[in-house]
Parts: sequence; C-alpha cells; structure tokens
Amino acid sequence: CLSRCEGMDSMQAAIHTCLDNGRVEIVREALEAQWRVRSNEWSESSGPKLLTLECGPSDEPAECGICFEALHQAPGIFVSERGFRACQHFTCLECAEHVQDEANDRLRIWRMRRDPRIPQPPGPVCPMCRATFAQAARLTDPTMDPRTFFRLACVPQEGEGVEDLRLNDKIVPSVLSALLPINVMQFTPILEKELWPTWCKDASSPNALAEADFLRPGGMLAWLSDHLLEMKVEGVRGGPPPLQENPEKWFRHFDYNGKGVLSKPEVLRGIAKAYDVSALANPETPARRARSEGIQRLRNIVDAIWDDSTWQNGVPLAEFLGKGGLAERILTALPPPEASDEHAVAKRSNSVTVEEALARARAADMKRCEDDQTRAKERAEKQKLAASTLPMTRNARRAGSVRADQPGRAGAELLLASLLEAAREGQRGTVQAPIRIQCPFCGAVNQARAAAGHR
Repeated sequence: CLSRCEGMDSMQAAIHTCLDNGRVEIVREALEAQWRVRSNEWSESSGPKLLTLECGPSDEPAECGICFEALHQAPGIFVSERGFRACQHFTCLECAEHVQDEANDRLRIWRMRRDPRIPQPPGPVCPMCRATFAQAARLTDPTMDPRTFFRLACVPQEGEGVEDLRLNDKIVPSVLSALLPINVMQFTPILEKELWPTWCKDASSPNALAEADFLRPGGMLAWLSDHLLEMKVEGVRGGPPPLQENPEKWFRHFDYNGKGVLSKPEVLRGIAKAYDVSALANPETPARRARSEGIQRLRNIVDAIWDDSTWQNGVPLAEFLGKGGLAERILTALPPPEASDEHAVAKRSNSVTVEEALARARAADMKRCEDDQTRAKERAEKQKLAASTLPMTRNARRAGSVRADQPGRAGAELLLASLLEAAREGQRGTVQAPIRIQCPFCGAVNQARAAAGHR
C-alpha cells in the first residue's frame, strides 16, 4: 500500500488511517518513506535537514538530573493513574524506574513491620517536584507511535481529558531535548524564532499544538521524525568515510536510493554532513551566523563546479571518480578538514545500505518496545504484591492514618521506633528509664522510655 501512495499528501493520509486503526507498525514505514523523500531537500537558508546545521553541535546534550547520563538515550517520564504525565520533568528510564521501585520497597517493608507508630510511607513521587505518580515509563518514540508520544509529551491540567491536551511552547524545549542530542540553551532561541512559528502557523492557538496540529504534514512530527530516523540510520551505518581517502565509499554512502547516481542536493547533503561548514565562513563572522554563512558559501562552491549540461539528472559513479571528476573538484575547492575528525569518522563507517539500516533500526525499536512492556508488567506485579503483603491490623491502620497528612515525620518516627525496638530486645527485664532524642535539624527533643543500659 505504501508503494502505491502518490506524493506526500497520500502518504500522510495513510499515516492517519493506520493510527485510527491501531496499525502503528505501518506508521513507522510510512515515516521512513517520507524521510527518504525529504532527505534530498535543500533549503536556501539552512541547507539540508541536518540536526547539527539547524540546532548546533551536540556536544552538550540534556542530562538526567539524577545520574547525569545523556537523556536522549533512554528518556523516562512519570505517569499518573490517568495515563498522562504527572509533571514536566524528565529523568533517564533507569532512574525513573528506580524511584518507583524504592517506593514499592518502602511500602512492602512498612506492611511487614506492622508497627502502629510508623505512618504509611508516601507512594512514588518525582524527585524534582514531589508530584505523585503511578508508573515510570519510557517516553514513546514518535516514529513508532506518534499519537501516544503526543499524549505523553503533554502535561494536562486537573480535569483535562485527551481532547483537551495541548503541547505548549513552555515544555516543548524539554521534550525535544529528551529525544535529540541538542543543547537546550542554544536550541531554544532557534525554536522560538524559526521552528515554533512554522509549526503553529495553521494551529488553533499560537502558543500550543493540538494533536491534529502535531500530526499535520510538514509540522512538528515531520521535523522530529526526520531527525530521529537520521540518527537511527547513522547509528547503524556509522559516519561517512573521508572523501579524500575513499571517494567510492563516500559516493555509495550518500547514494540513499542505490541508483548509482548522486543528485546535486545529495552531494550538498554529503559535504554538509561530513564537513564542518562553519569553517567556510569568514573568520570575522560571529559564531551564531557561521553555519548559515558557511551553507551559502558551500552552495556557491558546488554550483561553480557542477556541470549542469552533463549532470542534469545526477552524476554517475564513473564521472564522480574519474580524473577531473566531481570528487577531485570538490577536494580542490574545499579546504582540508582536520585530521582528528577524519580519523574519528572513518573509524565508524561501514558498508550497510540505507534500507538495511532502516530495517535494523526498526527491529531494534520493536524489540525495545516489547522489553519495556514486559518490564512494566513485572514492575506492576511487584507493586501489587507489595500492596498485599501482610496487611496491617485495624488499630495499626488507624494509628498510621492519624499522621498520614504529615509524611515528613515518617523518617523521624522510624528512627525512634528502631531505637525503642533495639532497647527492648537488648535489655529486657531491666529498669526502664527516660531517654531523649534530639532532632539534628530543628533541635526538637522527643522523650521516650527505654532500658537503662541502652546506649
């Protein structure tokens, strides 16, 4: 069916049909087909659709606030009982699951102790804002299920349903930085001035996107899926080989269609991807304008060396490699790149085709979704077991509920109960004497009776 779609509009209609009928596995293939088409596009101002050209270098991506690992590798969120995000904060998936597991362990231990003096511990909460949540989950990949991603990316207000969900301009930077290796500080001005006005051009609200606005052709989903698929393909194939070392491999690396011909946009894209275009700008140009100026100069260079009469439909491999061919012209026109960058890129390159890379990435994402579902079921079973282990007596529940509105006292009372229990076990039968325990933070004194010999 996808091969019979004519143009991007019919492809977009196929995506909506698949989403309405729950066929998310076909949605991924449709997004891949759209990316293949858009990957050859070239903007006069920003060049090809590459993340480093649009958002700057990815040397400082967003990090997990707990373990400081790169957030885009496995973004985790906190989901409420209603199935929406409980707050706007992100952590890595491992830390989010650890927070939930720790809360389940505290509940299980509390129920096993059956001590009426210890109030019931609170459930899992976000470590940043203390918002309660029911489950830790991975932020859905928009290339796998765009509709679920949108619903988990939004943070609804109290009483809002699925129809009321809106993705506003306040939380979009954190959402995108949780999926892509971008520097939030550098990316936010680009988002506000260039991307967000384009995405909201036909939206019902200028500062928020509804689900239909998010799925609109050429909107946020198209931009996001293009960059994610580019990353997935590059992760499987590796970076492009240096042009001066192996022009044939360089040619085949950017021949995405496998037709043995490179069009002018594909050549421009290959140079921009394998070369630091900001080095082409004037040294006196400010850093914020170096990339855009470098793109313009790169376009002028390729236009000057491109033979429009001979390569109207693209340059074949023989004319690209031959003496005086396009590869030799490119190397003559461009300054040589840094040796360290060449070595790093060449070390990562391999001979996997784009089709094979897409298939491998798709299979890996499907396997990841299955593993997440299995792990979520196991964690739900543990949570259910913790809630049903050794239920407390009626008096214990009544005593614990007296101070349920004061969760801050749980730790102090747990310390006091532990000391008293140790005193009873260590000095049974001895004369009871009063002891005083002073809080190290506020100086308040708690008085209790314990064995006289208890230290």
